[in-house]
Amino acid sequence: MISEQKRIYSRNNFLILFLETLAKTGITIYELVDPLEETTRCEKKEISEQVKLVWDELTKEETTAFVNTPDITFLEKKQIELEIVTSKQIDNPSKLKIKRYYVRKHYNYHDIITEDWV
Repeated sequence: MISEQKRIYSRNNFLILFLETLAKTGITIYELVDPLEETTRCEKKEISEQVKLVWDELTKEETTAFVNTPDITFLEKKQIELEIVTSKQIDNPSKLKIKRYYVRKHYNYHDIITEDWV
C-alpha cells in the first residue's frame, strides 16, 4: 500500500510534469498572486473589520427576517417540500418558513422566537 507521503509526492510530481507538458505546447502559465500580499498588517486589519461589519449587518437582517417569518403547519411544510422537489427552486420567504419549522422541531421550542433567542 502506498504511504500518504508518497501519494502526495506523486500528485505533486504529476502536476509538475503536466504543467511542463502544457508549457512545451506553447501555453503561457501565470503564477497566481495573492492580492493582499502587498497589503500591510494595518490595512488587512481594516479590511477584516469592514468585512465583519458587513457580515454582522447581513446576520442581523437574516435574524430579523427569520423572527418575523410566520410559523407553518405540517401540511404547509409538506407543500413547500413538494415545491422543492418539483421545481428545484423556492422563494426566500418559503425557505425561511421551512427553516423556522425545522428549528422549532429540532429544539422542541414552542415559545415566541425572538432575536435574542436566535
